[in-house]
Amino acid sequence: MKKVLIIEDEKDFHRILKRQFDLLLKGEKICLFFATSIEEAVEMFKLHQNDLSVISFDGCIAGGGTEPNTKILAEVFRKSFKGPMIAVSGQPAFRKILMEAGCSHQCPKDVLAEEITKILLGLG
Repeated sequence: MKKVLIIEDEKDFHRILKRQFDLLLKGEKICLFFATSIEEAVEMFKLHQNDLSVISFDGCIAGGGTEPNTKILAEVFRKSFKGPMIAVSGQPAFRKILMEAGCSHQCPKDVLAEEITKILLGLG
C-alpha cells in the first residue's frame, strides 16, 4: 500500500482530499497521513520515512504568515527522502521557494489529489 504524508493545516481540506482520492483511485488503496503543524510533520516523517511514497508540503501551516514556513521541513526531509515531494500553494512564489528547498513537483491546492495520483500511478 502506498503511503502519503500531507502537511496541511486546513482540516476541511483533509476531508476534500480523501473524497477526491476515492474518486480518482477507484478502489486502489492508499494510506494518507496528515500533519497539521511543523512538529506533527517531523514526528510523522520520523515514524514513516522509510515507507512513504510521496510528501506534500503546504506553503504555510499553523500561522506561517507571509513566508512559507515549511521550507525548512523540505530542506531537512530532502536530505534523507529521495522520493517525490510536492510544493503546494496558491501562491507561485511560495511554490518556487519550496522547489528551491528540495521539492520535485509543484501545484496549487485545488489539483493536489490529481498530482499525487499521477505520481503514484507513474504518470507524473
